[in-house]
Amino acid sequence: MIICILKGLWATVRRPGLVLLLWAWNLLLALAGGIPALVWFSGALNTRVEAESLLTQFNFGAFADLSKYAEVAPFSFLWASAAGVALIAFVGSAFMNGGILEALGSEDDGRSFMHRFHRGGGHFFWRFVRLSAIAFTGVAIVIGIAAALRGKVMTPLSDSEWEPAGMFWGFVMLLATGLAAEWFLLALDYARIRVARDGSRAMVPAYFGAMRFVARRVVATYGLAILALGFLGALLAAYLACETVWTASTWTAILGLVGVQQVIVLGRTGLRVMQVAAEREYFATFPKAAPSDTGYFASAARWARAKLPQWNAGKPSPVI
Repeated sequence: MIICILKGLWATVRRPGLVLLLWAWNLLLALAGGIPALVWFSGALNTRVEAESLLTQFNFGAFADLSKYAEVAPFSFLWASAAGVALIAFVGSAFMNGGILEALGSEDDGRSFMHRFHRGGGHFFWRFVRLSAIAFTGVAIVIGIAAALRGKVMTPLSDSEWEPAGMFWGFVMLLATGLAAEWFLLALDYARIRVARDGSRAMVPAYFGAMRFVARRVVATYGLAILALGFLGALLAAYLACETVWTASTWTAILGLVGVQQVIVLGRTGLRVMQVAAEREYFATFPKAAPSDTGYFASAARWARAKLPQWNAGKPSPVI
């Protein structure tokens, strides 16, 4: 597991262009949602005395008070903007992950990096869109079940004489929900890796096969994700420490803080490439499936060979 992480880190260091390209994509997504929000908020809040406290740092209380004004109504606007950006990110992630896997797996190809990246993005696009739809449907089901069970499970557990019982069991339920949702997301990663390596075109079997792969190797698959998450936590801690002592009251300070944020985003992007490369290295330690074993028709052929003796004999079925 540690060796896979080190190999993934080395693969990321060797491909700075890949990290910069993904960072530019994330920047475009941020600008797509951030610029309209900035223009709208600047016009809505410039004349509000209550908004002066937001000049030094973000204040949820002041923001909640401002949301009571009908002409501001920021939350509905933010939700609509976030939904649009999330839809673009969902579609774009299929292309980006195809490009990442192609860039990581085509080292011997003499063509340019951009050619290989876009070739992989286009080649796997529709297959990865279907995989993402399956994975996020599973995550939505897990969240829905957790929300439905929250009241029925948490209320009896919270009625304990131990005062922190409600907080403790809430944390346990949140952790269990997160681990279950992460199972679907890790299966999405390994399904993409399998499709890119084996050329499978049957996405449902590929995804459920990846779910079995993750379930049978919980320590290694979750361990790689936890290590990457630990690095990300260190980055976020560094940013929060910087933001705490940074007073963004002038345009220079604001632009400086934005620059720090982009450095953190660049680091997070590199960690994502590292995680995918490490997962790919780990998956490569297992044998490759034969091309005849992929697809719906191949699955039906395997079933027929196992169940019907005349299939292997090459003779037609006798007429009864």
